[in-house]
Amino acid sequence: MNITDVERLIATAQHSNNKFMDYGTVSGTTITFKHKFVSMPTLLLTPLGTGGTCAVISIDLTDGFYASATIELSATSVDWIAIGTGIGA
Repeated sequence: MNITDVERLIATAQHSNNKFMDYGTVSGTTITFKHKFVSMPTLLLTPLGTGGTCAVISIDLTDGFYASATIELSATSVDWIAIGTGIGA
């Protein structure tokens, strides 16, 4: 996909305001979204396990889209929800 195609997809998604909510559970430090977000999504984290913590380190931009996040995790695992404007993966 060239840069013109990416720009067109981003403009279409922003114009149509497609809101997506991705969610899941991970036990590592990388979250991979099911959709490609055209602007930085809101990311909500809930640590699972006694006394565990978690925090967002970065929401990562790949080929013009926010497609993953890196988190800090001292819990057993984390439930996550990402909400934002995007396109199908």
